[in-house]
Amino acid sequence: MELKVIKPFHGKVEDKVMDKGELIHSTDVERINALVGGGFCAIVSLSDAPNENDNNANDDDAPKDDANITKGSVVFNGTAYQLETLKEGLTLIGVSLASNVKERGVSNALGKLTEEQAQKLAEYLNEKDNNVTE
Repeated sequence: MELKVIKPFHGKVEDKVMDKGELIHSTDVERINALVGGGFCAIVSLSDAPNENDNNANDDDAPKDDANITKGSVVFNGTAYQLETLKEGLTLIGVSLASNVKERGVSNALGKLTEEQAQKLAEYLNEKDNNVTE
């Protein structure tokens, strides 16, 4: 998955300070959820392969808006789902959420699920088949 830094932080994997606008490529779902849930990054692309045109994250020709970022979605088990779908699923399996919860809150709730709850949510999502990538 390709992530765009929206708030500077020290990347342990990169072993450097990641500045706003830089791109990160990762397939580690826990790291992706932590970075997105913590407000440090936004998802730019769901593909695992780096885009050949993105050789320089600070390229002056790069688009300045965040139109490519998938807003309103959260990654669960390696798949991006619509925020509302995950909120509905979490509520159905008994997880309490605030009515105004956003991506960060849902991501945090997903990180606290037991294995049984995660399995129930996965079954619900598979029945719904509501992932963003299709």
